Amino acid sequence: MSKQKFHELYEKIDYLESELGIALFEVKHQRSDIKRFLLLLIENDIPIPDDLINKYINKGPVKPAIKLPF
Repeated sequence: MSKQKFHELYEKIDYLESELGIALFEVKHQRSDIKRFLLLLIENDIPIPDDLINKYINKGPVKPAIKLPF
């Protein structure tokens, strides 16, 4: 490959890397907006399908209050 083609390739890669960074930034903010929206719906007793809650609101593992003997 010539130096010109390498230069064009690096420019394209740089552009795509920049676009990926912008897209990831937007996804992160949209995800937090969705979480806030779901929490607002929950506060106002509006039913939400469980799959949406599980997908957008991270739940920690449920630990039993007491240890069972079996």
